Amino acid sequence: MLNHYHIQVRASSAKALSSFMRDLTAQFTRMYNRRYALIGRLFSGQFANASKTKDQKIKENYIYICNNPVVKRAVSRAESYRWNFLAYMDCPNPFSKPADPDTCSEAMKLVLAAVRVRRKMNRPVDYLFFEGAYSRLTDEEKRQVLDYIVAQYNVIDYAEARKKWGDYSTICTMLATVSGSEYDLAEESVKEDYRHYYKMIRLSKNEGYDLTRTRLGGLPLSEQYRLAVLFQDEVGASAAEITKFLHAPF
Repeated sequence: MLNHYHIQVRASSAKALSSFMRDLTAQFTRMYNRRYALIGRLFSGQFANASKTKDQKIKENYIYICNNPVVKRAVSRAESYRWNFLAYMDCPNPFSKPADPDTCSEAMKLVLAAVRVRRKMNRPVDYLFFEGAYSRLTDEEKRQVLDYIVAQYNVIDYAEARKKWGDYSTICTMLATVSGSEYDLAEESVKEDYRHYYKMIRLSKNEGYDLTRTRLGGLPLSEQYRLAVLFQDEVGASAAEITKFLHAPF
């Protein structure tokens, strides 16, 4: 999601899960802070978790995760959201045309080779990767690379999902008619509309801010207030949404 993530994992113990989450968040925080010249914590608090041992609970949790972008109004159907990886169950490149290694550009070949090397070395695709040759690709090539990256790094157990639910079409139909609820974790009381975030991103770009390089929370307070008023007037975003987007309290 735009400001948080969900993950369903099979762990041998609570200790193993904590260790995994510590390493995951620490590595991402290091990459993020290095990219934006920041220090300190990135995530607002310790991760929350709930054990799912019964089959029905596992299924409900799967529904909850896949449908989260629908609930947040980022998309109308779960399979339309790239980052829940649902569509990759059916196809390795659901959001682009297949890349032809014989006819693609030299820049494209270079980027795909870089992904393969990183994957073989068990290294992540970090922020610096997207500032290199990737940034010079066409929009279609970028979509192809993103699909390729997900396919290379994907660790979701689709075989287990099919065993519980059936084929891809059955899962999509089920998700469109059922809403899973994560009752075991404390949910935020503020309802978010992700359409507001996407509009604020576009407005920020129109105001001359490159959000791949600039954190709005680092701007002078007067400029943050100006943007906050703009977002409220033009987007209709709530104070909570604006606060999250700007990384600043108002």
